[in-house]
Amino acid sequence: MTVFLFILLGLVVLYFLGKKKASTKAPFQPGAAAKHEEGKAQASKAGVTNGRYHPEVVHRVGVQALETVSIIGTSKALDTIKGRYALLRELCQDLASIHRHPRYVTDVQVAIDRYKAMYYDRLPNAHELALLLKPQEFNLPEFYCQALSHGLRRGLEDQAEEIKLLKREDAKTRRKAKMMESISTARQELQAQCAAAPSFEAVMAQVEELEAALAESGMGVGAAGPALASSKIQAQAPEPWPARAGDKGTQAGKEYVLNPGKPFALTLVHGSDQVARTVRKLLEEEEGQYTGGNKLTQLASLFAEHNLRVKEVETYKAKYGPVYLQKLEELRRNSAEWQQAGPRDREDLEEEFRQVALGAVYEQADCDLRTLFEKEPHDITFDDELIKEFGFDNMRTYLRFADNLQKVRVLQSDNYNRPKFEKLVELGLAVRGSAIPVAEILSTLTLKDLNQLAQPAGKEFKRKNLAIDHICTLPNLEELVGEQVSLRELFKLQPLPEKYRHLNLQELADSWAYTFVVVELLVQTFRNSNFAVQTLQDKAYVKHYLVHNWKREDALCPRARELRSQIFPKASPPMLPCHVGCNCVLKKEYTF
Repeated sequence: MTVFLFILLGLVVLYFLGKKKASTKAPFQPGAAAKHEEGKAQASKAGVTNGRYHPEVVHRVGVQALETVSIIGTSKALDTIKGRYALLRELCQDLASIHRHPRYVTDVQVAIDRYKAMYYDRLPNAHELALLLKPQEFNLPEFYCQALSHGLRRGLEDQAEEIKLLKREDAKTRRKAKMMESISTARQELQAQCAAAPSFEAVMAQVEELEAALAESGMGVGAAGPALASSKIQAQAPEPWPARAGDKGTQAGKEYVLNPGKPFALTLVHGSDQVARTVRKLLEEEEGQYTGGNKLTQLASLFAEHNLRVKEVETYKAKYGPVYLQKLEELRRNSAEWQQAGPRDREDLEEEFRQVALGAVYEQADCDLRTLFEKEPHDITFDDELIKEFGFDNMRTYLRFADNLQKVRVLQSDNYNRPKFEKLVELGLAVRGSAIPVAEILSTLTLKDLNQLAQPAGKEFKRKNLAIDHICTLPNLEELVGEQVSLRELFKLQPLPEKYRHLNLQELADSWAYTFVVVELLVQTFRNSNFAVQTLQDKAYVKHYLVHNWKREDALCPRARELRSQIFPKASPPMLPCHVGCNCVLKKEYTF
């Protein structure tokens, strides 16, 4: 018993000694990046500022620094730029404290690779790489000075465009006051943070010029004034388009280069100057400013309404369409099974043949090639009158449901398609509620509900059509239906007007599917062309280039497989995209 008490006393003494020792330790001081991302590997992150080196922390902080620099360099919101700059200063301090470690350069390369994998459409440029490689030498005030200048100008230009759309003078005055506030914020931040920057004086002069231009518009004296009609921050008038003679007359044959100055030109054929400007504006919109489907729909509507074409897509079809179609015909002709197969079996065989035929295409555009090669309309103008009368979007809705014109559709108030069908009713392409025959309204009910309506008959019906026939004979039919059914939720498509009955709806659907493929190719190639140019702009620290593709090896086209096997010197990189719809990208390999 005595021994047990001595052991217990010793444990108590050791506990209090340990607690006292822990309380005398220096308090934990988290690094700056850990403060920003609280709770995320704090002990490891503390090593950045406490002298200990953790590779995973360098990877994470490096990615965060690249993200922050990108946001500061592209944002139009001054509050966002200010907040991110405070974080960037702390990140630079963290990186500068460990940049002499022997592993640092290797771990920075890992951070760059992770960043490129996360943001495939962004490539670190020279000053972003300099931030990671030499954080102790990075000129933060100069970078911030330029970022504030560019962000302010972009923001004011956008607000000036919005003012043009406002009708009320008081709304214009409020918007101009907001613009003045942005200028004041930028000036204060420049004076507080960027006085030592080499470009400080020039940027301050630009800010004063912007303020004077805004004051000239009437804001300086408190009046509404014209909507920046003579302001220097007004958006530039669209430049004239170079028109070249075509094979279909002056107007029909006009060509418009949508991405001037890019190695892979994209040329719009037909249309007018205004339509071409609208197409290019949609293409130039940043990814975050639109929902992909909406952008594609707007472009497809313009292409269908104005019978637009893309010259490079036409060239691609002329080169590879015959290869695909001839191979497909050869497979049919040489297949004994095809000769004896029934219609359904031929459909199945056709899919197999298509995959083989696509393999014969050396450069495979990343799109639905079957639609591109097989569904082009014979007459691109055959739907012009239909679009003019009903609108492209309305007819798209109609075509989606036109496979069963007899069906009565129940669309509740929160249904996505409800407003679309209400528009079709206005256009006479659908009917609603009481305009639908009662027997068809009853067909939307279950057999159980129909038997409840038919209860006075004294028997239970086993088939819906018998129950409906009986209910239609009841004297209080409208009252019974009104109690059971919400007529406002019922819609039924109508056949097209007589003058359009000659149109084949399947051909129309195929034609518009083809239009969407062309638009997708245009958007994708436009984006990838810009990305390739950005990749080649900054060659600092580049050792050589590789060609990368996100598809599986067995899904690559022959051209992509060939490019992936090569290493390209810094002085002679490949020119991407190498064809319309090419989804290969350049990958930089760095040397430090």
